[in-house]
Amino acid sequence: MKEEATPVKRQRLEEPKKDESTAPATPPVPEESKKAVRWVEKGPLLVLGEDGLTVSGTKGYCMARTNASVKNGMYYYEIKLLPSTEPYHVRFGWGMKKADINAPVGFDEYSYAYRDIGGVTVHRSKRSEDYGESFVVGDVVGAMICVNWEENASKPTPEATPQTLPGRFVPPSLVKQTSDNAPTPLRIDKASYIRFFVNGKDQGVAFEAMPFGEYYPMVSIYGGGSITANFGPTFAYPPPSDAKPVPPDVN
Repeated sequence: MKEEATPVKRQRLEEPKKDESTAPATPPVPEESKKAVRWVEKGPLLVLGEDGLTVSGTKGYCMARTNASVKNGMYYYEIKLLPSTEPYHVRFGWGMKKADINAPVGFDEYSYAYRDIGGVTVHRSKRSEDYGESFVVGDVVGAMICVNWEENASKPTPEATPQTLPGRFVPPSLVKQTSDNAPTPLRIDKASYIRFFVNGKDQGVAFEAMPFGEYYPMVSIYGGGSITANFGPTFAYPPPSDAKPVPPDVN
């Protein structure tokens, strides 16, 4: 009867230890890149490019918003409509963080939009009858805002009421309720306004006398197209000299 051979254990070869002193270190991400203005929040039907500047649509309208906002001064940014194999539509503009990100720009009282079809403006889902030029694939369109922050912006003012602002409705969601349930509207920045541009051509004032607050660049896409944003400092079509690029996120 043959004896079974005892299996010989193989010695495990250890990998040579890396000399960490000579291994190349992973370069840190520059703080400038972390804070650079880019699209960061979006609805489920949009896709953000790795560059932080490109937004692509898939189906219906929803919104993308940047990481940076403005609240005092005059600011400008551009978007370019990129070629696509299928038709698509765009709205872009400015809005507050409370704007519904699952809806298009201009859907509620917190955002203000310029629409490609007909060149109309949209706010609270209401379209203007006549504003500016239509814009299409290949066009570069710009949005400029002028806002004037005040530390007491949330306090009411007798001038900023539905009764004393002719033709201007203050929606319920912009109204604070006091202890006696009387509506107290937020302060209105009477000097504020938004203007839009098509290939450098000023389309005029689209909105004015908006509530005080922080405003973000916003864009919506319907369909399978894409846009890319230019937040400066060098623009395809330079804005008025007083307008500045949207500043980097400082938070």
